[in-house]
Amino acid sequence: MRPCLGDPRWAQQQPDCRPDLEHILVDEYQDLNSCEQALVELLQSRSDAELLVAGDDDQSIYGWREANMEGIQQFPVKFGATSYPLTECWRCGQEIINSAWAVIEQVPGRGADKQRPTSRRTFPGEVAVVGARSAQASSADVAKLIKKLIETQEDVGSGDIMVLVPRKALASDYERELVALGIPVTNLAQSDKLFDTDGIRTLLYTLRLVLNPGDAVALRALLKLHGQIGPAKVKPLIDAVIRREHRDLMSATRASSNQEIQEVIHAIDALPAVDGADDALVTVELLATATHLDANDKESFLVVANEIVAEGDVTIADFLSALMEFRVTPQPGPKKDVNGPVRLMTLRQAKGLSAPVVIVTDLDDEIVPGGFDADHVNEQRRLLYVSMTRAERLLYLFYCGHRARHVSRWAGTGSQRRPRDRRTISRFLDGLTIQHFTIAQLIRGGLFTRWRCAAVGATQHGDGIVALSTAMHVVTRTVNPSR
Repeated sequence: MRPCLGDPRWAQQQPDCRPDLEHILVDEYQDLNSCEQALVELLQSRSDAELLVAGDDDQSIYGWREANMEGIQQFPVKFGATSYPLTECWRCGQEIINSAWAVIEQVPGRGADKQRPTSRRTFPGEVAVVGARSAQASSADVAKLIKKLIETQEDVGSGDIMVLVPRKALASDYERELVALGIPVTNLAQSDKLFDTDGIRTLLYTLRLVLNPGDAVALRALLKLHGQIGPAKVKPLIDAVIRREHRDLMSATRASSNQEIQEVIHAIDALPAVDGADDALVTVELLATATHLDANDKESFLVVANEIVAEGDVTIADFLSALMEFRVTPQPGPKKDVNGPVRLMTLRQAKGLSAPVVIVTDLDDEIVPGGFDADHVNEQRRLLYVSMTRAERLLYLFYCGHRARHVSRWAGTGSQRRPRDRRTISRFLDGLTIQHFTIAQLIRGGLFTRWRCAAVGATQHGDGIVALSTAMHVVTRTVNPSR
C-alpha cells in the first residue's frame, strides 16, 4: 500500500495496486487540498472500503494553503453518501453559539439547510462587545479585564483564559500589559520570530529545495516569497500537475512562460550544488550569499545554526532536520492548570482549542477582514466564527475606535501627537444583537454574572466529540469479491 500513499500518479498507472483496507476515516475534510482529496477518492475506489469523513465548510480557514472547501460541500452528491449532521454542542453556551451563528450565516452561498446547534451545557454563556479608545488602550483594557476576572470570579484562573489576536504582530502589546500587571502569560503568537523575515524564509526553503528538488512545498514557498507572484499565478501550475500534464510542480514551473516565475527558476539554477553530507555551516554560508541574505538576518540565523551544530560535526541534512524542529511553533495544549499562564495566540492557532473565557481583540473592520477580495473576506468571516466558538462560558469581542496611522516618517515632537484614524467595528459583528460596553462599564460589573462548573466537571466532553455545524458523511461500498 505504501507506493499508493506516496504517489497517487504511480497508483493510477498500476491498476493492480489495491490497498487492503476495510475502513477509511478522514477528519477535518474541509482542510484537505485537491490532491489530498483525490488520494482519498483513489484509495476508496481501489479498496472498496467504507469511507467516513467529518468536516464543516463553516470552519474552512486554510484557503491560503490551497484547502479545497468545495470538497466537503460536494461530497454527499459526488459519493452518494449518507450524511449525519451533528447538531448538539458540548463546548459553548447557547448565547455564544447564537452570536457565532449570526456571524457565519452571512457567508454568501452557504447551505440554507444548516441547523443551528443546540448547546448541551448547563450554562447559557455570555457575550460582550467592548469598544476601546485606541490600540494602546485596547491592550491595557484587556489586561485590566483579565485581572478583574481573576480577582472577582472564583471559578476563573489565568489558565482559563485565551486571548486571540488577528495578527501575530499585535500580540506583544497584550503580553507587555499582562506582564505589567503581574499576570502570567505565554505568547504563542510570536514563538518563532526568527522566521518572520522574508530573507530567512527564503534561505530555509532554498536549503530544503537544494537537498530535495522534488520538495513542492519549498518551491511553492519560494514562488510566494517573490513579491510579484500571487496565488493566481501559482494555481495554474498546481492544476496542471493535478491534470497530470506535468509530473510534478518543478516541471510545471519550468514550463511556465511567466517572467516572474522564470526569475525564480533562474535563481534556483544558479544555486551552488549541495550534498546532504556537506558541512552545515559551510553550506549555510554559501546559500546565505547566494540568496542575498542581509547582514542582520544572517547574524540572527547563524546564532541558531551554531547552537544546532554545537554538539560536533553536523551534515547539512541533519542540520535541516534539526532546524525544522526548531522552527515548529510550540502548539498550545489543552488547559491543565487554572493558575497557569494566559494563552496568547493568533485566531488560526486557536483552531481545535477551547477555554472558559476567550477574548478576541482588534476587531476593527480595517483589520478583520482588512481586505476587499471576496474569497479573503469570506474566509476571514469563517475564521472569526471559529475563534468565537472557542469560548465555553464568556466571550469578549474587542475593537478600537481609533488607531495610530502608519506613518514612515512622523516628525511630531513634544506635545505633538501622531495622527490617528477613526476605525469602525468589523462588518462581521453588524448582525449581533448584543450590548456594547466600555471597559469602565465592565469593571463596574456590567457583565460579571457568577457562574460555576457544578454538574459539568463529571460530564466534561473533550474536543473529540464537540460539534458545531460539523457533519459526517459516510460512503458504504460492498466488498469486491474479486479482491
